[in-house]
Amino acid sequence: MKPETDIAAFYSVAADLNNKINTARQRIYAYEDMKLSETHDLSNLNSNASLIVSLSEMSGEEFEEWCCQLLLKIGYDYASTTKSTGDFGADIIAEKDEIRYAIQCKRHTDPVGVKAIQEAHSARDYYDCDIAAVMTSSTFTEAARELAAKSRVKLWDCFQIEDWTESI
Repeated sequence: MKPETDIAAFYSVAADLNNKINTARQRIYAYEDMKLSETHDLSNLNSNASLIVSLSEMSGEEFEEWCCQLLLKIGYDYASTTKSTGDFGADIIAEKDEIRYAIQCKRHTDPVGVKAIQEAHSARDYYDCDIAAVMTSSTFTEAARELAAKSRVKLWDCFQIEDWTESI
């Protein structure tokens, strides 16, 4: 390829990614009008109208607990947070159909990078899990997606979370 073609292709990909990021941000900002109950109880998440949740207003620990409750609502047999410090890279240990998951949670507005993927990958081995995953209220950088694909870490972004919440 000619350098001019490479640059044009780069700008095309960059513009596409920028559009996707803007769309993700719009969806995240839409949550700002939503509210959780004082205890972040998800027992009433049986309709879209009751999914009035502001992820951006939660602390990291509140987001982890909310993610646990969501996993249970969508059919996981078990989901529990790990200790808040020294968690060895997993914020949640979950199980579904006898498959154990080590899950790193990131409540972010900016795309999540490779560090979270590395943490989840390490946690999979430490906690003797079958699958590592990163769950975020945002999206992932291209480098994070590349590393996740290579190291077999599942990525659950704001779009996946939205799909799950709409299904309950």
